[in-house]
Amino acid sequence: MSISFKPTLFFCIALLSLVSQAASQSSNEIDPPNDHCVPYCSYAGLLESKQSHIEIGVELLVFTSSISSIFSDAQVLLDETFGSPNSAQIFNNEVKSVDPEYNPGFSLYFKYHPSVRMNTVGIAYSYIHNNADGRLSQDNSTFIPVTNVTQTTMQRDKGSQHTHLHIVDFFVEKSIPVTSYLLVNLHAGMAFHSFHYSFNLKNDLNVTQTSNLGGAIVGIQDINATVNEKGNFWGVGPNMGLNFDFPFFSASSKHDLNFIGSTNFGLICVRDYLEGSLGVSTRLLINGQDTGTNSENITWKNPTVTHFIPNLDLDFKLQYRWHDINQSNVDLILALGYRFISYWHTDQFGRNVCLFEGDSGVSLYSYRLYPRDIEDFAYCGPYFRLGVGF
Repeated sequence: MSISFKPTLFFCIALLSLVSQAASQSSNEIDPPNDHCVPYCSYAGLLESKQSHIEIGVELLVFTSSISSIFSDAQVLLDETFGSPNSAQIFNNEVKSVDPEYNPGFSLYFKYHPSVRMNTVGIAYSYIHNNADGRLSQDNSTFIPVTNVTQTTMQRDKGSQHTHLHIVDFFVEKSIPVTSYLLVNLHAGMAFHSFHYSFNLKNDLNVTQTSNLGGAIVGIQDINATVNEKGNFWGVGPNMGLNFDFPFFSASSKHDLNFIGSTNFGLICVRDYLEGSLGVSTRLLINGQDTGTNSENITWKNPTVTHFIPNLDLDFKLQYRWHDINQSNVDLILALGYRFISYWHTDQFGRNVCLFEGDSGVSLYSYRLYPRDIEDFAYCGPYFRLGVGF
């Protein structure tokens, strides 16, 4: 992946440290002193404390992504006007990437618990989007001794990117109390995923050759290129996973504080495509004579294919639940967590390289658009949950 997820590691370490401290404190405060501690030691009581008959909620997501489109590689050569094909030097610009930002998204969920001893069924919808931009600014100056010419090159690129993701998940959960301090939830379901991508690039390149004998401009080449690329994939597939629920308070308490860690694996059957266009305009002046402007436009499209993409999600959160607000049957649920949503082996995306080459006469230039290095990518970031159970 093209960006580092060090914040994820730091966040997980901080959560685990908090959990260990809270667990050590709660073991002294909550451990049953004798065999008469029925409310907390009872598995039924543990389940009852975690489940309302209906639970609905919303999450505010603040995610970034590892998707970082790279640009660009332009080569410019002004040589044959000055006698020898090797008299001028080739300029290669740097390759840059767009820088993903943190952008807000949201998630909605609904759960229904028929009874303590029956499975939970639910549905969740998530919308995640991410914007990114990048710039390239470069100036070079090279002396060409064969022709006694100085060549200066000015490069200005600006790239922008937008991605968004929709996930709809239908699931069933089974809660299994392992000990009085640990609840394991097994879940399985079917999920629909829809991913959309767009990338735009504006390239401006100017090459000027100036004679060192009198300072006259003997050659100018301006290249302007505009690139637009877009694609998506959508598909559906099964998923399954589990989460570990560590309660810190007694089941008889009106307040719950839980550390919940979950993992989920899915296999998605997807259809995807990628298409784009490249427009190039070049203007050449030789010894003060304008040879005109040439324009070219190229379009491409990857064939739509069906293939399978593995999906792995990780989620860590601290969740607080307040029972019987104002002596009613309503529960208030608050949670703060960190989520990692990843897709693997999406190498169909960005498989092509777009290459444009000019003529081999007075002007020779090429413009190459590299594909995204997007074999694997992920979204990650913190989120806040607000829910109600009744």
